[in-house]
Amino acid sequence: MPVEKIIVGRDREDLKEFGERGTAFLGRHIVGEGEDSHLTSAVQMDVTRPHIVLICGKTGTGKSIYSSQFLYNGVMSFKEKGLYITTEETKENVIKQMKGFGWNFDILEEKGWISIQEFEPIEASNLTTKILNALSSMDTKRVVIDSMSMFELYISDPFKIRKSILKVIQKLRDLDTTTLLTTEIPEDSSGLSRFGV
Repeated sequence: MPVEKIIVGRDREDLKEFGERGTAFLGRHIVGEGEDSHLTSAVQMDVTRPHIVLICGKTGTGKSIYSSQFLYNGVMSFKEKGLYITTEETKENVIKQMKGFGWNFDILEEKGWISIQEFEPIEASNLTTKILNALSSMDTKRVVIDSMSMFELYISDPFKIRKSILKVIQKLRDLDTTTLLTTEIPEDSSGLSRFGV
């Protein structure tokens, strides 16, 4: 039996009409748990429409690299400007890490294609304002917030964390941006984030 295509953001009618055109490879579907887990069909995303995607994984699984590649490919393949908000690394460190892959974020930033901004998680209440200010200065189509986990460390109340994150997500959705949010899963957890948010 053929494996059904998984394309996030497309219904069956869109799949019939457009097929895989206008999609980007996200990864592979994982089936099973522990030693019984294995990769199955490719998972793709419709990049012709804005989406908000949570990229979660344990330390060292490539969340930041994947998110950076998303911005880089947006510029190089689609001429879409990008905003990278880092809560854990310095701007200089992000640029240095990406140079290791041949992605010259410093040059792309000089040319106005990418903006890299450091953000202190302790300022979580100002996150929406800061993002809107950054987005208003350029016609941004792609946004990365790496990582949402840091906000969870500074806000102890899960309700307040959810409320802050939902406020940001709604504003990004209103602006028609495709956004990747990263979050870390602790080694001993089966949840999607540090505090289950």
